[in-house]
Amino acid sequence: MPKKINKKNLKSEQISPVFDEGCIPIVLSSSDFYTPYLAVCIKSIIETSSNINNYDILVMESSISESNKDRILMMAGNHPNVSVRFIEVYQKTKNINFYVNGKRISQETYYGLILPWFLTGYEKAIIMDCDMIVKKDIAELYYEDISNYLGAGVKDVVLQGFLNDKKADYYKYYTKKLGVKNPYNCFNGGLILLNIEKFKDAYTIEHIYDLLQNHKFRVVDQDIFNILLQNKTKILDARWNHMIFIKGYVEKSISIAPVEAKKIFFEAQKNPYIIHYVGDIKPWDDPSIEFADDFWTVARKTPFYEEIIGRMTRKDASDFAFHLIKSGNIVYYMPLHLAFIKSIKKIIDKLVTPLFPKESKSRDFVSKIYRKILKILSIRR
Repeated sequence: MPKKINKKNLKSEQISPVFDEGCIPIVLSSSDFYTPYLAVCIKSIIETSSNINNYDILVMESSISESNKDRILMMAGNHPNVSVRFIEVYQKTKNINFYVNGKRISQETYYGLILPWFLTGYEKAIIMDCDMIVKKDIAELYYEDISNYLGAGVKDVVLQGFLNDKKADYYKYYTKKLGVKNPYNCFNGGLILLNIEKFKDAYTIEHIYDLLQNHKFRVVDQDIFNILLQNKTKILDARWNHMIFIKGYVEKSISIAPVEAKKIFFEAQKNPYIIHYVGDIKPWDDPSIEFADDFWTVARKTPFYEEIIGRMTRKDASDFAFHLIKSGNIVYYMPLHLAFIKSIKKIIDKLVTPLFPKESKSRDFVSKIYRKILKILSIRR
């Protein structure tokens, strides 16, 4: 039974536009660990900004250290038309049991869904992931007309490939479980232009919290947004959220996506406005992946550059030992403990699934134990 949401507290900490006019709100969510990559994303926004617009960057967080906040704020110090503010949301979410279905997914992933109830005086806002680099003034995206929509996004070409996979059950999952009439229109959750007031008029905070803690979705926040915004979404130019072409499930999915979807993807690849580093391997893990140069060009200009390099090149065998993993014709590096976890997961999936069916109580119990083991491994790495 979900705990009652204290609307009074939410209202008492409402965030208003920091600029009187021309205010473009951009919302990001981050943990303390992810701060260096958050910084690179913010730096790319600043570098592509225009003097005729004001950029109101809001970072939803629950653990970022004061020193890391200071370094982020320092980047915007010489730009009077750029504001960066941190919204601490722990007190408003500490009683919520967020469903985390993998190591790459964290509580912060969900913050964009509760964002509208923290804001007042905003017509709309750009919600985006931190694993992105902005190549074009984001104000142009903000001024897209979505007055007749709840939001706008870019169709997810990877998901379209999943839907075409006859051996998988994605089409059934989206149409039957999620109730999405045409899942080929689903957008990627990495970037959403949200109509704040229309969204709050359409849904209550209680409904959002119910979805957050009483349901288990495969693509968590993206699935929820697509449920809430279906048939009320404007489809954006694919260049505003170009997912990198990388070996593994991304390449495989795109290869079997609808012909028109592939055509749009490869056309956007020629001149992306925003680069989205989807997948398990990021440019800060492997500088040879597609568009990694764009990330590192910006990263060098942030106060976190040395820290990012240090994480990637650290020689401690128990912490950042590297293991060769082959993926098609490409060889890339990844932390040894991640490779170990991946191997264990494959074994567990083969052994556990026949004994403990998915979505059964016994499966939930085993999953809790499994996640605890992963947490211990993560702490000790």
